[in-house]
Amino acid sequence: NLLKAFNDFQGRNMSPGTLDIKTKELIALAVAHVTGSQSGIIKHTLEANKAGANEIELLEAIFTASAVYARAIIDRSAAIFEALNSSEAEELSFGPG
Repeated sequence: NLLKAFNDFQGRNMSPGTLDIKTKELIALAVAHVTGSQSGIIKHTLEANKAGANEIELLEAIFTASAVYARAIIDRSAAIFEALNSSEAEELSFGPG
């Protein structure tokens, strides 16, 4: 029942709207790539290709998402400096590992 609801939602969302199918599939491919969804990568690669995306467009979508995701990793890495310089850091105990 939950899977059917998800599939219905995904089907409606991936229908033509303001964005065409090719664009939606390229976005979905990029998200699948950075989230590590192997089945999503395969599905959205095939669907984007079916909608007219070529290999260069597929790679550009993936590389764009990767660049944005890398920026987020760099931004989050600043937390190590905040933790090391925090007076509260010594008060925190997370245990081993």
